[in-house]
Amino acid sequence: SWAGPKGLFAKDGDKVIGRAREVVLADGSTQTVTVDEAYIKESIAMPNAKKVAELPYRNNNMSAFADLDERRVNCLIAYMKSLASN
Repeated sequence: SWAGPKGLFAKDGDKVIGRAREVVLADGSTQTVTVDEAYIKESIAMPNAKKVAELPYRNNNMSAFADLDERRVNCLIAYMKSLASN
């Protein structure tokens, strides 16, 4: 699970890094997806760009938040990173 006990981000020393995972996308292709800032920004603006095929994610119909400005998106990302476990 993306949001399971390990969460989306991990600590590597003092650096917070995105976790990578190989997934099957809704279009049937297999891709390694790294949850980094670029992925999160893309997912906020275009939530179906890398829609995962496995349940429960394939039933996720998140609304696009393309109207959020860069500062707000960066604040969301900073908050997610602050949740990284040791």
